[in-house]
Formats: sequence, structure tokens, C-alpha cells
Amino acid sequence: PALAKVTVTKIVEFLDRRGRIGLRDCYKHYRGGISTDGVASTRNAILNISVTLDHPSIFLINMANWSNMASTPEEFIAELPAERVVIVTALREVIRKNLQPGFDEGIQYGGIGYYVPHSLFPNGYHCDPKQPLPFLTLTNKKGHVALHAFGLYCLPTLKEKFVEAFNATGKKLDMGAGCIRFKKLENIPLEVIGDMVKGIRAEEFVRQYQSMVPDKKK
Repeated sequence: PALAKVTVTKIVEFLDRRGRIGLRDCYKHYRGGISTDGVASTRNAILNISVTLDHPSIFLINMANWSNMASTPEEFIAELPAERVVIVTALREVIRKNLQPGFDEGIQYGGIGYYVPHSLFPNGYHCDPKQPLPFLTLTNKKGHVALHAFGLYCLPTLKEKFVEAFNATGKKLDMGAGCIRFKKLENIPLEVIGDMVKGIRAEEFVRQYQSMVPDKKK
């Protein structure tokens, strides 16, 4: 019970700072059958989750797999296991080195995010307008580090070039629609990642995004 109380407190504090981000992931990964539909508030939803858990200690451990409590990129990295620090640090450095003007860095969706701020694109992300438009997000998963490249998802021509360049290195690409998964630093062609980041301008990204998700207010 004491551990459950600590767990719930930390989760509530985290979600209070960031809104409902990650809540659906939380429900998706843990048993209990609770639906987010009709939930009156994030705080009540999390308290309800705690009641259904047989082993809150397992929940606390697994919580780290879908988000951590960091409020800055530096805090995010500091909370990672040593082997993940190496991967995330290398990816962060190459992204920051090649990031075009118009993108900001911060914590978004439980990871290190690179996004178009509201000051440049007031509409924000259509799934949650309170969030700036996500471009790239580095997250720490249970079995890998994920680079969520929404920019590639929105720009299929550049995605094709990226895949071609990645495969040309001889390294194995583990990629979905826009999520690239890494397990070891030596398997990451950092130069290819850098070229991908450098090749996408904020204006181009926003323009293509808007063509895919029309403004409903118009």
C-alpha cells in the first residue's frame, strides 16, 4: 500500500505537469480493463488504476518504460540506464548539430522532443493543439531507444531517401511508419541521421503537415 501511494503520487505529479500525455499508453499496457472514455479527470483516472493493480511495484518499474519524470532533456538523460545514456546522447548531439532554425528542443510525450513552437505554428498538433507540432522525439522503451520521426512520416519522398541512405551503410534498419528503433550505438549511422535532420526545414515540414491535416477552422 505504501509503495502504491508513492507510485500514484509520482504519476499524478507527472501528469499534472504535462496534462494527459501518456495516459492512453498507461491504460494500454496494464491490466484492469479501465477505459479512458468518460474519465472525469486525469487524477481520478490514475487513482482508479492504482486500485486495480495487484503488484504496484511492477507498475512502478514499467512506468519508466513509457515515460520518466524529467522536465528537461538533461534530466531525462540522467534518469536513463548507462547503456541508454550513450545512445540517447549520441542521437541528441547529432540532431542538435543539424537541426534547422524553427525547431525547439524540450520534453514532449515522455521523451526529448524537437518541435515547431506555437510562436511559429499557433495551431499546434491536431491530436492535441496544446502541444507544439512534433517533429522528432527520442524516447526510451523497454527493449530499445526510439526515434519517432514524424517529419519523415509527413515527407514520404525524404523518407525514401533516408531508407536508401541507411541501407547503403550496411546496417540493419528497424523502422515502422515513422519510428526508428535502436538497440546499440554501433548500429546507428549517425551521419545518415544528421543528413535527414538537416534536410528538413521547419517551413517545409509545416506546409506538408497542413496539406495532410487541413485546418478544420477554415
